[in-house]
Amino acid sequence: MSNIQQILNVEIRRLARKEAKEAIKPLKERIKKLHVQVRTLKTQVRLLAAGKPIDQPAKDEQSAEQPKVYRVDAKRIRRIRKKMQVNQTDFARLVGVSLKTIVNWEKGYARPRQSMKAKIVELSRAGKKQIAARIQELDG
Repeated sequence: MSNIQQILNVEIRRLARKEAKEAIKPLKERIKKLHVQVRTLKTQVRLLAAGKPIDQPAKDEQSAEQPKVYRVDAKRIRRIRKKMQVNQTDFARLVGVSLKTIVNWEKGYARPRQSMKAKIVELSRAGKKQIAARIQELDG
């Protein structure tokens, strides 16, 4: 008899977790949206404190101008760097980040921001001579 009771208890707990998860799902989505709003407001406050104007395009303009999304993962970053025949230190200088950041990106411990992804893609489209010239410029 206790075996049936244990089975029922396990099943009741499972169903309760499932229902709780479904109830929390819309709340999590709302929290994500609120985080984005808070981040936007913080940026606006920072700009106002610095005395800079806040330039916000209208909603229609924002939807029309979708930012370009670059798919860059750890393997691709390493492949791009190897194709350019550049070591991690020089690659970090070209992108404008630290060596540790490049190491973390290539190992998959961290992911680059969209702005950094754009720089990486731009570098991948450049020729080896252009890359060598940029490194020379950085060396001085």
